[in-house]
Amino acid sequence: MKRQINLSIVLSQKKIKFVLLIALSFGFITFSHSQTTSEKKGSLKTISYGEYDGDYGKEYDYVAIGYVNNNQFVENQILTFLTNRNKKVADTIVSGRCFYAEDGNSYIDGIWKKYEYEGRNTIKKIIRLKGVFKVSNNKNIIGITTNKKIGEEPIIKTMTNTNYNLEIIYKELKLETSINDLVEQEINSSIFNDYIKKSKKVKLTFNNGDSFTGTVKEPMSSVDYSADLIPDDGEYKYSKGEIANGEIYYSPFYHKFLLDKGTIVFQDGSVEDENDVEENSWLKQYKLSNDEIEVMYRDSESLTDMRNKAKSIGEERGKETKEKKILQDQLIEKIRQNKQRLKDKLVVKYGENIGNKILQGKLEAGMSKSMVSDVWKEEYFTVSNIVRNSQNFEVWEFDSGKMATDLIKEYGKDAYNAFLGISLAEQFGKITIPKTLIFKNDKLTDIYR
Repeated sequence: MKRQINLSIVLSQKKIKFVLLIALSFGFITFSHSQTTSEKKGSLKTISYGEYDGDYGKEYDYVAIGYVNNNQFVENQILTFLTNRNKKVADTIVSGRCFYAEDGNSYIDGIWKKYEYEGRNTIKKIIRLKGVFKVSNNKNIIGITTNKKIGEEPIIKTMTNTNYNLEIIYKELKLETSINDLVEQEINSSIFNDYIKKSKKVKLTFNNGDSFTGTVKEPMSSVDYSADLIPDDGEYKYSKGEIANGEIYYSPFYHKFLLDKGTIVFQDGSVEDENDVEENSWLKQYKLSNDEIEVMYRDSESLTDMRNKAKSIGEERGKETKEKKILQDQLIEKIRQNKQRLKDKLVVKYGENIGNKILQGKLEAGMSKSMVSDVWKEEYFTVSNIVRNSQNFEVWEFDSGKMATDLIKEYGKDAYNAFLGISLAEQFGKITIPKTLIFKNDKLTDIYR
């Protein structure tokens, strides 16, 4: 007589402990020798369903391996459903201890497993779900038949009010979480994503040693990342010891998961803030360019290594800026002193009115070549003579190279290259350099700017 059990006890309290004795990767079964066949109350059998002649000889839709007694799988024993066993890899469909309810429904307390492929042989992901499943394989959808003639494709449903431990293995990471709000439905790989995205505690373990715990989201596209779900908000631990807390995103440019908004705790325990205004703001505070940051991501061992390099660069640049500021202040003071000496000379030589005009670069017709040269040195110009209407004129054409040579001689090449334009503008104001000056009989007649 079939023993009846209280299924609610199995579902809620899980009082019956079991050990899965199946190698899930290949569907091979290994049984403990501590129990005799009589204790198992049945004989171990392999039942093939949906037999047909295939490319590899006899093939089947699926195979069930378990202990059978009175044409029924024995309760409280391991029962395993596999895909076609004659193929190179027999994938596990579901495996665990089998139980029956008073209404005739059958349940397996164990693991459901699913492979998904990208091509013929490349595995995209492996899904494992551990919990209690409602299983049937016949027309009336009640119970599990051992009669391979009437056995149909297994129908595996999730049970309500049952905690499920979910594990998904992708190429680059493993996802783990618990789901406790699944409704009764036929199980397939497409039902999980929405449940996973609602979970507040999803664990991701990456092949490179990184890990993440928190909420997840779908990537922008498969180009961004190969997994269906990636970190969203939570704690991201890098393999070198840094911890990012906050909103995480994947950068296809740097090929890394990075912090969008939150904090980064470095190896020494120090903390840097990141915000969503500018990417890599914790690095750019050291005045790094995007190209420099790209090189750091490529060549640095860790975020701490990057931060230390950035600090070193920032300190060196700060030192250079300070030195440039000192040099600029010295240059400005020298120009100020030269300007004051020139002013005193011009006032003594021409009086305050004309002297100030010349100092400010205000050239006027009638000025002598000597007066003009007191501000705009003749050495800055290329001088030539022309004849116009039988009269001789002297033409000065401005040559910036000659002016630069003279200023470098006075103030030094480094000062000229880095600061002289700024310093002259600050000290003399906006002075328009005359492009061409024309003199007749030593007097300025025409000014072209």
